[in-house]
Amino acid sequence: MAIDLESEHILIVSFCPGWVQTDMGGAGASITVEESAAALVSSFAKLNKKHHGGYFRRNLEPIPY
Repeated sequence: MAIDLESEHILIVSFCPGWVQTDMGGAGASITVEESAAALVSSFAKLNKKHHGGYFRRNLEPIPY
C-alpha cells in the first residue's frame, strides 16, 4: 500500500500501541489507554516523508520487520 500511494503523496505508517490496559491487554498491561493514545498523537505530529512505509512503536521508535 505504501508503494502504491507514495505517488499520491499519502503517508502510510503502522504503529504498535504497546501492551495497553484494555479488555484484551488486561489490568496487568504496562500502560493505560490514555498514555498510549497520548504517545501516539505526539508521534503522529512528528511524522514526515522519511517515516513512509515504516512500522513504529508508539514513541516513533522503528520496529524492524
